Amino acid sequence: MLTNVKKATNVKNCAEDLNALISKQADSITTWTPKPGAVLDLGLTLRDPSDRAAITNPPPGTQIMKNSWKFDQYVNELNAAIDEEIFQHKGWVQFYYNWAGFKDYNLVVQVIETDDDFNPIPNGYNYFVDFLDLSFPRQRPKDRPYEEIKNRVGVIRYVVRHGLLWDNLYIGFQNRLSRDPDVYHHRFWNHFQTNLPLTGPDWDLFLQEVQDEETDMQTTGSNGCNLS
Repeated sequence: MLTNVKKATNVKNCAEDLNALISKQADSITTWTPKPGAVLDLGLTLRDPSDRAAITNPPPGTQIMKNSWKFDQYVNELNAAIDEEIFQHKGWVQFYYNWAGFKDYNLVVQVIETDDDFNPIPNGYNYFVDFLDLSFPRQRPKDRPYEEIKNRVGVIRYVVRHGLLWDNLYIGFQNRLSRDPDVYHHRFWNHFQTNLPLTGPDWDLFLQEVQDEETDMQTTGSNGCNLS
Protein backbone atom coordinates (compact mmCIF):
# COMPACT_ATOMS: atom_id res chain seq x y z
CA MET A 1 0.00 0.00 0.00
CA LEU A 2 1.26 3.45 -0.90
CA THR A 3 0.98 6.15 1.73
CA ASN A 4 1.56 9.88 1.69
CA VAL A 5 1.24 9.98 -2.08
CA LYS A 6 0.33 13.37 -3.51
CA LYS A 7 -1.02 13.89 -6.99
CA ALA A 8 -0.64 17.33 -8.52
CA THR A 9 -3.52 18.28 -10.77
CA ASN A 10 -4.13 21.25 -12.99
CA VAL A 11 -0.51 22.35 -12.80
CA LYS A 12 0.07 25.79 -14.31
CA ASN A 13 3.10 26.35 -16.53
CA CYS A 14 4.73 29.75 -16.55
CA ALA A 15 5.42 31.40 -19.89
CA GLU A 16 9.20 31.35 -19.35
CA ASP A 17 9.23 27.57 -18.80
CA LEU A 18 7.12 27.00 -21.91
CA ASN A 19 9.34 29.23 -24.03
CA ALA A 20 12.46 27.47 -22.76
CA LEU A 21 10.98 24.11 -23.69
CA ILE A 22 10.03 25.30 -27.17
CA SER A 23 13.51 26.75 -27.73
CA LYS A 24 15.06 23.48 -26.61
CA GLN A 25 12.90 21.34 -28.87
CA ALA A 26 12.84 23.67 -31.89
CA ASP A 27 15.55 26.30 -31.89
CA SER A 28 14.23 27.70 -35.18
CA ILE A 29 11.16 29.03 -33.39
CA THR A 30 11.48 32.43 -31.74
CA THR A 31 9.51 32.83 -28.53
CA TRP A 32 8.67 35.92 -26.53
CA THR A 33 7.16 36.55 -23.12
CA PRO A 34 5.50 40.00 -23.26
CA LYS A 35 6.06 42.14 -20.19
CA PRO A 36 5.32 45.80 -19.43
CA GLY A 37 7.97 47.92 -21.11
CA ALA A 38 8.98 45.25 -23.64
CA VAL A 39 8.89 45.98 -27.38
CA LEU A 40 8.45 43.65 -30.36
CA ASP A 41 9.46 45.03 -33.77
CA LEU A 42 7.17 43.16 -36.15
CA GLY A 43 9.00 44.52 -39.19
CA LEU A 44 12.28 42.90 -38.15
CA THR A 45 10.54 39.71 -37.08
CA LEU A 46 8.76 39.28 -40.40
CA ARG A 47 11.99 39.81 -42.33
CA ASP A 48 13.98 37.43 -40.13
CA PRO A 49 12.12 35.42 -37.45
CA SER A 50 15.44 34.42 -35.88
CA ASP A 51 16.57 38.03 -35.35
CA ARG A 52 16.54 38.47 -31.57
CA ALA A 53 17.18 42.18 -32.02
CA ALA A 54 13.49 42.46 -32.84
CA ILE A 55 12.75 42.00 -29.14
CA THR A 56 13.72 44.61 -26.57
CA ASN A 57 13.12 43.63 -22.95
CA PRO A 58 12.89 46.11 -20.08
CA PRO A 59 16.06 46.45 -17.98
CA PRO A 60 16.47 44.20 -14.92
CA GLY A 61 14.64 45.49 -11.88
CA THR A 62 11.89 47.18 -13.89
CA GLN A 63 8.68 47.27 -11.85
CA ILE A 64 6.18 44.91 -13.44
CA MET A 65 3.14 45.20 -11.17
CA LYS A 66 1.56 48.40 -9.86
CA ASN A 67 1.70 49.18 -6.15
CA SER A 68 -1.96 50.17 -6.09
CA TRP A 69 -4.97 50.02 -8.34
CA LYS A 70 -7.47 52.83 -8.78
CA PHE A 71 -10.70 50.88 -8.85
CA ASP A 72 -12.87 53.76 -7.65
CA GLN A 73 -13.36 55.34 -11.08
CA TYR A 74 -14.80 52.06 -12.39
CA VAL A 75 -16.78 51.11 -9.29
CA ASN A 76 -18.26 54.59 -8.99
CA GLU A 77 -19.50 54.44 -12.58
CA LEU A 78 -21.26 51.15 -11.86
CA ASN A 79 -22.72 52.32 -8.57
CA ALA A 80 -24.08 55.49 -10.15
CA ALA A 81 -26.77 53.30 -11.70
CA ILE A 82 -28.12 52.34 -8.27
CA ASP A 83 -30.01 55.61 -7.90
CA GLU A 84 -31.37 55.76 -11.45
CA GLU A 85 -35.01 56.87 -11.50
CA ILE A 86 -36.22 53.72 -13.24
CA PHE A 87 -35.42 51.63 -10.17
CA GLN A 88 -37.84 53.66 -8.06
CA HIS A 89 -40.65 51.87 -9.89
CA LYS A 90 -40.95 48.09 -9.56
CA GLY A 91 -42.48 47.90 -13.03
CA TRP A 92 -38.97 48.05 -14.48
CA VAL A 93 -38.63 44.30 -13.90
CA GLN A 94 -41.42 43.35 -16.31
CA PHE A 95 -40.44 46.09 -18.76
CA TYR A 96 -36.84 44.84 -18.87
CA TYR A 97 -37.60 41.16 -19.37
CA ASN A 98 -40.22 41.94 -22.00
CA TRP A 99 -37.50 43.88 -23.80
CA ALA A 100 -35.05 40.98 -23.39
CA GLY A 101 -37.48 38.75 -25.27
CA PHE A 102 -36.65 35.35 -23.78
CA LYS A 103 -39.59 33.02 -23.09
CA ASP A 104 -41.13 29.60 -23.83
CA TYR A 105 -38.42 27.90 -21.78
CA ASN A 106 -39.01 25.82 -18.67
CA LEU A 107 -36.94 27.70 -16.10
CA VAL A 108 -37.67 29.85 -13.06
CA VAL A 109 -34.96 32.35 -12.14
CA GLN A 110 -34.70 34.23 -8.87
CA VAL A 111 -32.62 37.41 -9.06
CA ILE A 112 -31.36 38.88 -5.79
CA GLU A 113 -29.59 42.22 -5.44
CA THR A 114 -26.74 42.05 -2.92
CA ASP A 115 -23.92 43.97 -1.32
CA ASP A 116 -20.28 43.27 -2.18
CA ASP A 117 -20.32 40.18 0.07
CA PHE A 118 -23.40 38.77 -1.71
CA ASN A 119 -25.75 39.40 1.19
CA PRO A 120 -29.24 40.65 0.23
CA ILE A 121 -29.47 44.41 0.72
CA PRO A 122 -32.30 46.27 2.49
CA ASN A 123 -34.88 47.48 -0.01
CA GLY A 124 -33.07 45.66 -2.80
CA TYR A 125 -35.00 43.84 -5.49
CA ASN A 126 -35.58 40.11 -5.04
CA TYR A 127 -37.87 38.70 -7.71
CA PHE A 128 -38.80 35.59 -9.68
CA VAL A 129 -39.11 35.29 -13.45
CA ASP A 130 -40.89 32.28 -14.95
CA PHE A 131 -39.60 32.05 -18.50
CA LEU A 132 -42.14 29.43 -19.52
CA ASP A 133 -44.78 32.14 -19.90
CA LEU A 134 -42.71 35.21 -18.93
CA SER A 135 -44.62 35.79 -15.72
CA PHE A 136 -43.40 37.12 -12.39
CA PRO A 137 -44.61 34.89 -9.53
CA ARG A 138 -44.36 36.05 -5.94
CA GLN A 139 -43.02 32.69 -4.77
CA ARG A 140 -40.90 29.94 -6.25
CA PRO A 141 -43.11 27.49 -8.15
CA LYS A 142 -42.75 23.88 -7.04
CA ASP A 143 -41.27 21.09 -9.16
CA ARG A 144 -39.76 23.43 -11.74
CA PRO A 145 -36.15 23.88 -12.88
CA TYR A 146 -34.78 26.75 -10.79
CA GLU A 147 -31.75 29.01 -10.80
CA GLU A 148 -30.78 31.57 -8.17
CA ILE A 149 -28.65 34.51 -9.30
CA LYS A 150 -27.15 36.83 -6.70
CA ASN A 151 -25.74 40.02 -8.23
CA ARG A 152 -23.91 42.94 -6.71
CA VAL A 153 -26.45 45.72 -6.94
CA GLY A 154 -24.33 48.28 -8.78
CA VAL A 155 -23.37 45.85 -11.51
CA ILE A 156 -26.82 44.38 -12.21
CA ARG A 157 -28.45 47.82 -12.30
CA TYR A 158 -25.75 49.13 -14.62
CA VAL A 159 -26.27 46.17 -16.95
CA VAL A 160 -30.06 46.60 -16.88
CA ARG A 161 -29.92 50.37 -17.32
CA HIS A 162 -27.73 50.17 -20.41
CA GLY A 163 -29.12 46.95 -21.88
CA LEU A 164 -25.75 45.19 -21.75
CA LEU A 165 -25.08 41.51 -22.35
CA TRP A 166 -24.95 39.45 -19.19
CA ASP A 167 -21.33 38.46 -19.62
CA ASN A 168 -20.73 41.85 -17.99
CA LEU A 169 -22.00 40.21 -14.79
CA TYR A 170 -19.15 37.71 -14.83
CA ILE A 171 -16.35 40.25 -15.23
CA GLY A 172 -14.86 40.61 -11.76
CA PHE A 173 -16.91 37.69 -10.43
CA GLN A 174 -19.86 39.96 -9.70
CA ASN A 175 -22.43 37.23 -9.07
CA ARG A 176 -23.04 33.89 -7.39
CA LEU A 177 -25.13 31.15 -9.00
CA SER A 178 -26.93 28.07 -7.75
CA ARG A 179 -29.42 25.79 -9.52
CA ASP A 180 -31.80 22.96 -8.81
CA PRO A 181 -31.39 20.51 -10.43
CA ASP A 182 -27.73 21.05 -11.28
CA VAL A 183 -28.27 21.36 -15.03
CA TYR A 184 -26.76 24.04 -17.25
CA HIS A 185 -29.45 25.97 -19.15
CA HIS A 186 -27.68 26.79 -22.39
CA ARG A 187 -30.65 28.40 -24.12
CA PHE A 188 -31.17 30.82 -21.24
CA TRP A 189 -27.54 31.84 -20.86
CA ASN A 190 -26.87 31.98 -24.58
CA HIS A 191 -29.76 34.40 -25.03
CA PHE A 192 -28.68 36.78 -22.29
CA GLN A 193 -25.01 36.52 -23.27
CA THR A 194 -25.34 36.95 -27.03
CA ASN A 195 -28.91 37.50 -28.25
CA LEU A 196 -30.28 40.53 -26.42
CA PRO A 197 -31.69 43.27 -28.69
CA LEU A 198 -29.07 45.53 -30.23
CA THR A 199 -30.98 48.60 -29.04
CA GLY A 200 -31.23 49.01 -25.27
CA PRO A 201 -34.48 49.32 -23.32
CA ASP A 202 -36.41 52.54 -23.94
CA TRP A 203 -36.39 53.77 -20.36
CA ASP A 204 -37.78 57.16 -21.36
CA LEU A 205 -40.85 55.33 -22.65
CA PHE A 206 -41.03 53.34 -19.43
CA LEU A 207 -40.95 56.48 -17.27
CA GLN A 208 -43.59 58.09 -19.49
CA GLU A 209 -45.83 55.05 -19.06
CA VAL A 210 -45.34 55.24 -15.29
CA GLN A 211 -46.24 58.93 -15.31
CA ASP A 212 -49.33 58.32 -17.45
CA GLU A 213 -50.46 55.53 -15.14
CA GLU A 214 -50.01 57.72 -12.07
CA THR A 215 -51.94 60.53 -13.77
CA ASP A 216 -54.78 58.15 -14.63
CA MET A 217 -54.93 56.94 -11.04
CA GLN A 218 -55.06 60.50 -9.73
CA THR A 219 -57.78 61.40 -12.22
CA THR A 220 -59.82 58.33 -11.31
CA GLY A 221 -59.44 59.09 -7.63
CA SER A 222 -60.43 62.71 -8.11
CA ASN A 223 -63.50 61.77 -10.13
CA GLY A 224 -64.44 59.28 -7.48
CA CYS A 225 -64.42 61.95 -4.82
CA ASN A 226 -66.63 64.21 -6.92
CA LEU A 227 -69.36 61.62 -7.39
CA SER A 228 -72.61 62.51 -5.61
